[in-house]
Amino acid sequence: MKKASIIIVVYMVIIVLSLLSISYFQNVTSEYNISHRYLSSTNAFWLAEAGVEQALWELNNGAALWSGWSTGSSGEKLLQVSWANQGDFDITIENPASNNPTII
Repeated sequence: MKKASIIIVVYMVIIVLSLLSISYFQNVTSEYNISHRYLSSTNAFWLAEAGVEQALWELNNGAALWSGWSTGSSGEKLLQVSWANQGDFDITIENPASNNPTII
């Protein structure tokens, strides 16, 4: 009779530890996903900021050269930038020769 009750207690301890482990791993997974989304969001923000800065620099300093830029069908200037391990972004400047160009 004692052996049977010991086995039942051992099974109960295993079940409780299993439930705690599952809860812990779900929490770890959730934290990982949150931090990964935050990192991706921050990276996207700084890539967009870099695109705007590149376009502003080109408009203020190198508009005569447009080195590496292509011209679209409506006269807009286009540039694709790829940074290793960071990401890619495209810059479009509509009406680059006007007083009010639009950076996309």
